[in-house]
Amino acid sequence: MTTMDDVLEAHGVDKMSGVLGVSGQYYYSRDPSSIYKNPVESAFGEKTERQIRGIDAGTENMEMAQSVTRISDGALDGIQDYLQKIRELAVKALNSFVYNADDRQVMQDQVEQYKQGIADIAASTSFNENKLLDGSHQKFDVAADGNGRMESVSAGNATLKALGIDEIDFTKKVDTKVIDKAMEKVSSLRSTGGAESNNLDHAIAFNRLSSENHLATYKEDDLQTMVNRSGWMKKNQLLQAVQTQMQKKQADAKRIHTLNLLG
Repeated sequence: MTTMDDVLEAHGVDKMSGVLGVSGQYYYSRDPSSIYKNPVESAFGEKTERQIRGIDAGTENMEMAQSVTRISDGALDGIQDYLQKIRELAVKALNSFVYNADDRQVMQDQVEQYKQGIADIAASTSFNENKLLDGSHQKFDVAADGNGRMESVSAGNATLKALGIDEIDFTKKVDTKVIDKAMEKVSSLRSTGGAESNNLDHAIAFNRLSSENHLATYKEDDLQTMVNRSGWMKKNQLLQAVQTQMQKKQADAKRIHTLNLLG
């Protein structure tokens, strides 16, 4: 009598391992009740997609933070330019052999305009309604991905008082050291912003590479899923063919047995 093992063996089943070969590429259990399932498939795909979305959102966050550093640096460059002009006037005001009190008053009037320019920049520089240079914030934190990694950018204080030039008056006293300290503070703020900008550049590049790698893995997983599902269909088709063949052989055997009895 032909058994299921005989038929399965004829279709590529290894009796010892119980493995069914389909097209010489995909292998599955020969147990018909063992329907192909990949418990990792769905979970891994969803996890990978979450990671990609989190990374991409973090990249967008850091790109906005990068905009903050550029806005701040541009504003500080304007403040530094005003300070440089104030210092030039201070050096002139120190030359009492050429400039008298009236001249120094004219210079002071010009200094007041420059100071107002600095005050306006410090008060108006903002991003998304957040002030960047008026001292109301120390730093801004941004999520760099969906796993809790954080990056930050500093917010400075470039007000006249913070720079120490709010009471400069060339008609009373001229002190270039005060202006030099203000310029050093602005340079320090720009240096900090530059370092943070470089750090964000590296973090953004890392995120983009990580996202590409995750996406490549995700696509490979989707491809493997399709291959697995295709193999599962081939397995079912083969099992159905085996069962049909078994039923046919059993019917033939029954017919032959009946004919023998009649003969």
